[in-house]
Amino acid sequence: MSSVDRSCPDIQKILLLARSKKDKDPSTRLQEQYDDTLYDKLRRMQPNFIQKIEIIEGDVGKKGLGLNDVDRNKITEEVHVIFHGAATVRLDETLKLAIETNTRGTKEMFLLAKSCTKLTAFVQISTSYRSKIGEVFYDAPLPTDKVIDLVDILDDELLEKFKKRIPVCITCEESNVVASVNGILVVLLVGVDVEDQMYMYQNLVGEYPNTYTYSKALAEDVVRQHSKILPVAVVRPSMVISTASEPVAGWIDNVYGPTGVTVGAGLGLLHSLHCDPNKKADLVPGDYVVNAIIAAAWRTAREYSGNGEDAPSDPAPPIYNVVSSVDNPLTWRQVQRLGDMDVVKVMSESGMVGRKT
Repeated sequence: MSSVDRSCPDIQKILLLARSKKDKDPSTRLQEQYDDTLYDKLRRMQPNFIQKIEIIEGDVGKKGLGLNDVDRNKITEEVHVIFHGAATVRLDETLKLAIETNTRGTKEMFLLAKSCTKLTAFVQISTSYRSKIGEVFYDAPLPTDKVIDLVDILDDELLEKFKKRIPVCITCEESNVVASVNGILVVLLVGVDVEDQMYMYQNLVGEYPNTYTYSKALAEDVVRQHSKILPVAVVRPSMVISTASEPVAGWIDNVYGPTGVTVGAGLGLLHSLHCDPNKKADLVPGDYVVNAIIAAAWRTAREYSGNGEDAPSDPAPPIYNVVSSVDNPLTWRQVQRLGDMDVVKVMSESGMVGRKT
């Protein structure tokens, strides 16, 4: 948001969809964010920038995005550009929450976008972590709508057993027969072909290592299905790390992924990392990713042809992989060596090297 406002100072308003979290309402959460050093440069450039931002209370994990009618109408009547990046990024997230937030939430965003009368660009923020990473769409691991239906019907406990292929037998009003076949849960969904369902149950998560990558792969299938007649682009970053330079160097607000590894090693809590040191560590600074997202929106708004409902074909939305492994590869061994050098440098500058305790 800071980069959008600095790069596009003529923006009149930013509608920010936010939910309550940890007993803090959206306004409190956002005010705490605005007080961060990340916004110092923007505050100098636009002292009253916060007046442009209007908070819309909602939740991508809920049906209808948790929006009331007034806010929904405001979005459909006023919004020109949508950036959809809300997601749960926990690799060990429950299957139900991952699908509800990352997959169904994306579908809900597209249903909303189709009602936006002034929309010029919709940027879907995905991930480059999947089995194949060409800048094209791939077949979904399973029929997306059917997976969403399944998640709506079953609770967390049953889904986890389902994922692990533990024999379970349940009944519910939304389905017909429920049984266990060869240790695999079977719920015959109303109106769904039985053969398709058996395929679903045997391959629920399949080759995907976690629920995050699985739910994001399904989300891309949602994009493919619902992007017709919409100005859409997909941005796929790899592992996002701290900023390189903008608006300040080294800024980050979490300890996910490689940042957590660095912090853990720096504190002396993490002594080893189980990985192949010769494999590429695909790390991308956060400001590079944000710049790519903004550029994708600009290009989409500028070049989208506006195919109509009756168009004989609608080309798939452009996909942009934002990665470092192609042009500027770095191995985990190199990451370790660079980290060691920085640790020694910081300790030397702070006077910790050679200090007796």
